[in-house]
This record gives sequence, C-alpha cells and structure tokens, in this order.
Amino acid sequence: MLGSALVDMAETYLLRGKPLPQPDPMKTDHESDIEETIYLLLTGANDVEIVPHAIET
Repeated sequence: MLGSALVDMAETYLLRGKPLPQPDPMKTDHESDIEETIYLLLTGANDVEIVPHAIET
C-alpha cells in the first residue's frame, strides 16, 4: 500500500512538471519500530505521439 502511494505521488509530481523530491537519509522517526528502504522504479518517455486510427465505415 505504501509503495502504491509513492508511485501515485511520483506520477503527480511528474505530471505537474515538478522534480521528484530528493531523499534525505538524515530524516528518521524515533517512534518507529523498524525503518525499511523502499525502492521506487519509474519508467518514462519524453516523446509521446498519439496517432488516431482510421475508422472503417
């Protein structure tokens, strides 16, 4: 669930033309039981062209 939320956040940043926030390894939550690294892998393209298909009648 957390991974999905991070993907949504990353997509929103990119759709708005904003850079992704840089990770800060110094941030921590002292109340957490464990801390686990989450790797976010994105695929993107910078030249997308939408070509409509002909409709046969």
